Amino acid sequence: ENENKPRLLQVLQLNKNNLKFKVTMLTANAFNQFIAESTTLFREIFFNPSCDNLSIYVPGLQV
Repeated sequence: ENENKPRLLQVLQLNKNNLKFKVTMLTANAFNQFIAESTTLFREIFFNPSCDNLSIYVPGLQV
């Protein structure tokens, strides 16, 4: 609705066998923050065999 209001960037159903991404925050700051965090997030997921189906949110953004 309001294009000036930040929207949540979500990574949904992050699964080691089937990655599905839904990006709803298109601001530059949010994108840069996602890129900054993504390496750590993916490392934690793929190095942890117990990770099966996760919902991960970029830190600092509100649901």
